[in-house]
Amino acid sequence: MNTLARRLVTAIVRFIAWLAMDVRVTGRSNIPTHGPFLIIGNHFSLIEPILVGLKLGLEPTFFASADLMAHPVTRLILKVFRPIQVHRREIDRGALRAAQRVLEEGGMLVIFPEGGIDEVVRDMPVEEGLAVPFDQRTSRSSAQLIEARDGAAYLATWTEAPILPIGFLHTEKVVPNFRRRRRTRVEMNIGPLFGPFVVPAGLRGPERRAFLETVTQTMMEQIAALLPPANRGIYQLPREP
Repeated sequence: MNTLARRLVTAIVRFIAWLAMDVRVTGRSNIPTHGPFLIIGNHFSLIEPILVGLKLGLEPTFFASADLMAHPVTRLILKVFRPIQVHRREIDRGALRAAQRVLEEGGMLVIFPEGGIDEVVRDMPVEEGLAVPFDQRTSRSSAQLIEARDGAAYLATWTEAPILPIGFLHTEKVVPNFRRRRRTRVEMNIGPLFGPFVVPAGLRGPERRAFLETVTQTMMEQIAALLPPANRGIYQLPREP
């Protein structure tokens, strides 16, 4: 996509986002002045990556699933943000190498530990009110955190990049409200940078997997800390004494 086309599509996306959302951002002072770093957050649909691209004054790179890139509308939107195409449920070494290059060059990379969607919700019909109509395959309507996968932890330990967490509130309501011509107030809460995580030398097999699970848990707890208790799902934080 050439520069003129990118500017035009960005302007259109920005205008639609303004029509659909009233976005409040807190914690801007936590954003590093330069990369490399990973950006993580809770994830419901295309809304979160679009907000990161539009609202933080950054030019991050995203992972985008091959099925999203196959759709002409979502492909056009995502190309504005220079995505790395990735295939679901398989180790995509080409995508991992591309991600590593982004960080080696001082870039910012967005990854959502929960993946695209809760697999239980993905196949539920819209009529039941359980899936966001925009895209049943890659959206969900529950505002609670779901169990994360270890892909983000694998990338974090492989690249040894620090991590910036973001908690998104009310993005699951944006598409349904927009269809009803309602504007949604969305909150982006940015937490402090944490990490990096380094796998101890010689760690293999079950011990390495356990370490990745610990990193995943830490990532999700950092996101949960930026959300109200009702949104934390299985990642409820210990109560302060």
